[in-house]
Amino acid sequence: MIVLWAAAVEVCLAAVLLYWLRSAGAARRMVFGRAGSIAVLVAGMALTAANAALHLSAAGRSETLFWFLAFPLFLVVSATVPLAAGSLFGPANAADVGAGLLLAIGTAGMFVVAWQIFG
Repeated sequence: MIVLWAAAVEVCLAAVLLYWLRSAGAARRMVFGRAGSIAVLVAGMALTAANAALHLSAAGRSETLFWFLAFPLFLVVSATVPLAAGSLFGPANAADVGAGLLLAIGTAGMFVVAWQIFG
């Protein structure tokens, strides 16, 4: 189940990342600016992949895994929520609404992946 959530997160965040990289004004309109918003997405993608791989390879859950992988992913989730809200509630065009929906789905997926490590 975690693989499906992780794959959904990667697809959603990759689509938004490609949109922001192709549209110069789109990422600048985001809450953290172009560089900050792209950094949050890249960190989310990397941490989601690391959490999913660790969940598949580790036999048990430990507090160390939580503090080194799941907790940083929870922090990225908390940084992604304003990005999704900004896209949904302050869109400049229809593509921003689509990016906001993808960010909301990706945020929920990152939360599920992080929760599976410790939950």
